Amino acid sequence: MLDVGSTESTVAVSLASLGYQVTAVDPRPYPLAHRNLHVHVGLIEEFEDDTAYDAAVLLSSIEHFGVGAYDLQEAEQADRLAMRRVGELVRPGGLLVLTTPYGISSANDLERTYSPRQIDELLEGWNVVERSYLTRASSIEWIHTPLLDDLSGDHVVLVSATKIG
Repeated sequence: MLDVGSTESTVAVSLASLGYQVTAVDPRPYPLAHRNLHVHVGLIEEFEDDTAYDAAVLLSSIEHFGVGAYDLQEAEQADRLAMRRVGELVRPGGLLVLTTPYGISSANDLERTYSPRQIDELLEGWNVVERSYLTRASSIEWIHTPLLDDLSGDHVVLVSATKIG
């Protein structure tokens, strides 16, 4: 399994603890260790590996690529280049799990919010199995919904997809 943008999450070490072989890729060092966890400090776009991964997880990470967050350089299209590289690393039929801010397109020096069209562009080469949404109800509560009609507000899209080809 490939965990992209892993440093601030315990997902990689949790999956490794469940017995999966996990590669965590992030420009910042991963703070935890496990015998099933391999860490690559660097950008996913520059990650070289001959492994055909069964799955890739990008949880709250793609929105930060290329906007200058975490003291990294701004790089136009870094998010699309990252998704292209993930697509090269995941075997045909392999799984993608992606979450990111969703709604009216915007960007700041921390993150992007993706519009429906932009999400579709990011997911080129993937067959979407499920797409659902979370909407912020309060400072501590999010509500899950399978459909989202109103893009205003604070939302997250949750996507599972399989690699085409």
